Amino acid sequence: DLHAQMNDLLASAPAKVVANTVFFSEAQLDPGYAYISRLKEITQPLVLEGEVSPLRSPEMEKIAAILAEAELKLNTDRTLAESYGKSANVLLPLLFQLGEMNGRPDQALPDFIARNRLPQALEGDALLPGAQAIQYPIEVLASQVQGLGHLNAIQDVDGAVRTEALVVQYFDQYYPSLSLMLAARSLNLGQYIRLGKGEEGT
Repeated sequence: DLHAQMNDLLASAPAKVVANTVFFSEAQLDPGYAYISRLKEITQPLVLEGEVSPLRSPEMEKIAAILAEAELKLNTDRTLAESYGKSANVLLPLLFQLGEMNGRPDQALPDFIARNRLPQALEGDALLPGAQAIQYPIEVLASQVQGLGHLNAIQDVDGAVRTEALVVQYFDQYYPSLSLMLAARSLNLGQYIRLGKGEEGT
């Protein structure tokens, strides 16, 4: 997997923080992966140590080894997740659907997403962009990265993007931007991000 190879190279540099702006919102599995997995499930019990089977043979053990290798190679999401877990310095993006927040969210966000929210809540009305929906990376990847931050661009009336919202409000939760997370992590200030009403740059 090219993303895993690139991340391994950056980790060996070593890079202090790596922000990947690709949205991994869907699992990416090779079309043949499901068949390889089923064949592996069938052959694996036939070659396990201590198992007695009339089908066990050196040839069957070779077949099982090839299937195990193919299953590992074709599961690119797991390969990338292992690379992220080893480097422990990767940030991935969130994408919010900005708009007026009505009522309560349809369901609570999973823990691997909610843990990236800012712990401080603002009292009263805050002049922050609101979001009514969220798109996030698949769990196998999001659970292995150092943090997540939003990658929303807010256009001016002429269509140009001149500023960035450092924080987006998702109902009663607040999520930092990817660039803010990148700067904070590079300065070892990730845990010191604070929300301050009416104060710029906090």
